[in-house]
Amino acid sequence: MIKAIYPRAVTLACKGGNKVLPILVKICSQEETDELAAQVSNFLMQERMPMTLPASRSSVEALENVSLDLEGLDSMVCAICFQDLSSGSQVVVSRMPCSHVFHEGCIVEWLKHNHLCPLCRFEMPMSSLSDYIGSTFCPHQI
Repeated sequence: MIKAIYPRAVTLACKGGNKVLPILVKICSQEETDELAAQVSNFLMQERMPMTLPASRSSVEALENVSLDLEGLDSMVCAICFQDLSSGSQVVVSRMPCSHVFHEGCIVEWLKHNHLCPLCRFEMPMSSLSDYIGSTFCPHQI
């Protein structure tokens, strides 16, 4: 049941405006509630559903693009895609507030799903569902 509801809820939330998502509510005993909670938890773990909120749109847009001079240094690797940051001596990368650098496309995609730096877990400002209601912004469309 959750597999059917979750994608529709995310789609509606990202489109903004007032939407109706019909949900049938059943009054359950404590035992049934505990069993349902265990099923939801198992589903989230199996599907690897995001357990964190994405970074806010404004914080992603505020990432600084910097030019690094890699002359004479060992190759630097993007910690997200594990590819070299540059094949030449100069490279333009996106820098997080914690000073870690990544390919721009890699870190933007990462922050659509997680507000933490992939290296040090620095917390970027988070988005909340209320950021998307009545807005055309969706974390999957940064």
